[in-house]
Formats: sequence, C-alpha cells, structure tokens
Amino acid sequence: MLERLRLEMSHYANFVDLILDDPDSRYGGEDGRTTLIEMLGLLIGLTGSEDDAIAWLINSRGFNDAVKDDVCAGLAHGDFWTLAAHADWLRVIDTNRDLCPALIEAVFRKGAAPKCDTP
Repeated sequence: MLERLRLEMSHYANFVDLILDDPDSRYGGEDGRTTLIEMLGLLIGLTGSEDDAIAWLINSRGFNDAVKDDVCAGLAHGDFWTLAAHADWLRVIDTNRDLCPALIEAVFRKGAAPKCDTP
C-alpha cells in the first residue's frame, strides 16, 4: 500500500517520499512512517477502501470544504507535528464515528449526506 501511495502522490506532492525516506528527519524518521501507516489505516476505515483513502489524501473532500485547505498541501509543507495532528484528528473522528454517521458520509465518503442533528 505504501508504494502505491507513493506512486499516486508523486503526481501531486512529495510528502510521502519525504515521510518514507525522511533524509533530514523532518517527519520524525520511523515515527513518521508509523504515523503515516496509522493514518492510512484510519482513512481506509473512514472512507471504506484503500482507493478512497488515497483519493481522500489527494483531494481531502469535506475537509477542504470546511477549512479551504487540503491535507495534501498541509503535509507537503509541514513536518512530523503536522502529520501527527492530522492522524490525531482522524483518530478522534474514528473513535466517535457512531455519534454522527452523516459527518463520516459528508467528509470521507463520496455521496452527499444530510447535516447532523445537534442536540
């Protein structure tokens, strides 16, 4: 999966190469690699497939709509802490996924979803 991600991302940004090869420890060496793998696992669970996880990293549908920036650009210009913050954000969403399935649908899935009901 990592080599496929590297290939797909090579058309957009080099952050995957930087994380996996990490010549200057910008992304934390092995910690960055482990965090990227964890992030991909979370994305596969949230998006529903490996293909969609990679596509989400490229266009970050839903995330981009809300913050007017994409994950790919943030990671390309960031460092280990940027990677860790995105992984933490995904972990929070994944842990609480049952509370608002419409949020998962709107941010991580292809179909449009109705807004969540708030108490």
